[in-house]
This record gives sequence, C-alpha cells and structure tokens, in this order.
Amino acid sequence: QTVQILLALLMVLVAVTEGIGLLLLVPIIDQLQSGSGSNNPVVRLLVDSLTALGLPAGLGGMLLAFLALTGLREWLRFRRDTETARLQFKVVDHHRERCFRLILGAEWSFVNRHDLAHYGTILVTDINRIGQGFRFALNALATLVLLVVYLAAAMTLSPWMTLVALASAVALLLLLGKFRSQATRLGQALTGSNKAIHGCMQQSLSGLKMAKILGSESRLLQEFHTEV
Repeated sequence: QTVQILLALLMVLVAVTEGIGLLLLVPIIDQLQSGSGSNNPVVRLLVDSLTALGLPAGLGGMLLAFLALTGLREWLRFRRDTETARLQFKVVDHHRERCFRLILGAEWSFVNRHDLAHYGTILVTDINRIGQGFRFALNALATLVLLVVYLAAAMTLSPWMTLVALASAVALLLLLGKFRSQATRLGQALTGSNKAIHGCMQQSLSGLKMAKILGSESRLLQEFHTEV
C-alpha cells in the first residue's frame, strides 16, 4: 500500500514539475527575443514567485530556476521508475508464488492433463508477461497524468490551439483503434508459441542421452527448428 501511494505521488510531482517547466519557458523566450515579460497571468505568477524566493526575475534567475526544476524533475523521474520496477517485481513474485501454490494443491488428475512444459511456461514466461503488462499499465497511467498537466499548461497559454491539437489526437486514436485487436491476436499466438517451444525443449533435453546413443541429434535439431 505504501509503495502504491508513493508511486502515485511521484507520478503527480513529475507531471507538475514538467508543466511548470513548460510554462517557465515562455518568459525565458520572451526575455531572449525582446526582453519584455509575458502578459499571461500564470506566467506572471511564476515570475512573481521567483522574486518572492529571492531570485532575480531576469533571464539569469529564470534560467537558474529552470535548471533547478529540470534537475528536480529528473530525480523524481528516477524515483518513479525505481518504484515502478519494485512494484512490478512484487506483482510478479506474488503471482508466481500463488500460481505454484495452486499447482501444488491441485489434484494429480488435474495436473496430469498437461505436460510439465505447460506449467513451466506459466510460471516463467506468462507470469513475466503479466509483470511487463502491469508495468506498461503504470507507464500509461504516468503518461496520462502528464498529459493532463500538459493540457492544463497548454490551455493556459493558448486555449484554441490546445483544442485543435486535442481534436487531432482523438482522431488519431480512433484511426489506430483497429490495431488493438491485432495486438491481442499476436499476444495469443505468442503464448501458444512459447508453450510449444518449452515443450519441445523439455522433450529434446529429456531424450538427449538416447539421441546421442542413436546418433539422431539432427532429428532433434530439425524438430526444434520447426517449433521456433
């Protein structure tokens, strides 16, 4: 529970620092181009905050604040990625232990319906894929939080351009929607292929001694090549 709360907090902080950095670029560009400040109230609030912190509101102070904010954001991002990996490994270990416990507690008549390669694939490959999927979901959530902050910052700077970009993004998502079903079919095919490869490897290794005695290594190699 603590890891989840910390991870959620880090996602929000990374997104907030990213949004503030984006807004801070506006007065920096204004200073570089004309030396005048921005009329945007939010940007003016950032400049006033620099003054309140004792930093000069000129270009030097803004660049210093931007560099400090960038360093803070990268440190927060590192912590977020670390906690994401930690939570992923916890999920993988939990599901692998739970699955193995269920296999040990099942009736032999049920376990004997599949060969050992089937259970090996579940405990190693499929559980790892669950962990990878869980991490992808966390990364998607972090991207969603960042997108919300980006939208808020963009609406602050230019509402109409933000709406145009948002409409274009929605249209692009609708066009790419058909690829989701293809990805599902590819995932199912990959699961079947992994089970077949595990079964072939187990069968080949268990019969390796006999294959060497009979000189049939080429046949095992051909069967492995067919499965792969």
